[in-house]
Amino acid sequence: MRTSIIILYSYTAARKAAKQLINNGIKAGITKISGYKGGGCAYGVRINDDVERAKEIIGRAGIRYRDII
Repeated sequence: MRTSIIILYSYTAARKAAKQLINNGIKAGITKISGYKGGGCAYGVRINDDVERAKEIIGRAGIRYRDII
């Protein structure tokens, strides 16, 4: 599977998203992204799983994300 990074608005949001994904069986790790196009630093969650499933899990938890790369 392809590695994807879900870009979030803060470290706290990335931590919450990673926890939700892990609790739902998706291996996830937090990564810092410097110079992100939205300005400044951003944090993301790196996954090697189905992105659509990850988006659904994060959405159910009420966590907003910026982008997916």
